[in-house]
Amino acid sequence: MIGQLEAYEWTNLWWDEADKNEDLPKVFLVGDSMLFGYHGPVIQELKNEARITSYSTSKCIDNPHFLAEFDFIYSQYGFNYKLIHINNGLHGTHLSKEDYEKFYEKFIQHCLEKHPEAKLCLCLSTPCFEGEELDKEHHELYPMAVERNEVVMKLAAKYNLDVDDLFTPLKDKPKLHVPDGIHYQMEGVMLQTKVVSDFIREQLKKL
Repeated sequence: MIGQLEAYEWTNLWWDEADKNEDLPKVFLVGDSMLFGYHGPVIQELKNEARITSYSTSKCIDNPHFLAEFDFIYSQYGFNYKLIHINNGLHGTHLSKEDYEKFYEKFIQHCLEKHPEAKLCLCLSTPCFEGEELDKEHHELYPMAVERNEVVMKLAAKYNLDVDDLFTPLKDKPKLHVPDGIHYQMEGVMLQTKVVSDFIREQLKKL
């Protein structure tokens, strides 16, 4: 059974330099609209260091089609991915903290069992604000992000996974948001790009 859906459901896919399959390590970015915002700049930042596949979607971690879509994208073009980086936490407000943990752990177990060739890394969700001046933490999404980031850290410890912290660098910078208080102006996107790109560089050095 499909869980609760949003008014607009979407998926965006991108395989960068798909014709250059063996020259650089392949990285698979998985996420929501945050990834949709920063995947292009990350591709440019890492253009001489990694080949990026990007799967951004409105599907929350509980959507029964999420794993199927993930595997379908992963299997295309014969890419041998070295790294999976997931940032999925700002959709699916219907999920309790406990349910989010259950489905997130299911994703982790799926990756570790079905795609052991790729190192799995987790990413903390970004903070959300509200009000015309963006001077207040969003009454629903900010505490949800905090709760879900606690889940991510808990599961990372359980499965010995590295975590990319996108929350801390942005929690005191609400003015980097666009008026919706969720997404980011270009300055905010570029800050996320730096954090994610630096994290990926460090992870690739370990492989």
